[in-house]
Amino acid sequence: MHIIEKGISNISFGLAILLAFLWLCQKSIIVPEWMIFAGRLHPLMLHLPIGTILISGLIYAIKTRFDPAHFSEIFGFILKFSALTALLSGLFGMLLSMEEAYPKDDLNLHKNTGLILGFGMYLLSVLYGIVSEKWIISLLTINILGVLVTGHLGAEITHGKNFLFPEKV
Repeated sequence: MHIIEKGISNISFGLAILLAFLWLCQKSIIVPEWMIFAGRLHPLMLHLPIGTILISGLIYAIKTRFDPAHFSEIFGFILKFSALTALLSGLFGMLLSMEEAYPKDDLNLHKNTGLILGFGMYLLSVLYGIVSEKWIISLLTINILGVLVTGHLGAEITHGKNFLFPEKV
């Protein structure tokens, strides 16, 4: 298990660097046609980090039901996996955002909150076991709120602004 966690951490570090580069240079990058396919996988990929981040909050909320050693191992793995999937979703979303099919204002806000969420989950996965429990609770809460905000903004792009609460006719 330690080898898998180390691999996930290393891949997440590389993805975080790649995403930072893409975000900084997004206006200068032309995505090859074959990579557009990866961007179109964003709607498929985004559901995994949503679920794992929300489950990490649930597991943390019931942590007293776990043996402390087992909890730390399980929770640490879920954080690493959540960071990996959030960063992958961010990468696919970044590639998708380079298509001209979406309104730029809405897209930029969703893209930026999504990238902050990916970096936030990566930060949480790195700091878990190093910083105090208050920091972990704060970062976990911020990331869960980030999932709700980012998901809402993405849903508005996909389904329209009044999808969740339609105006009465």
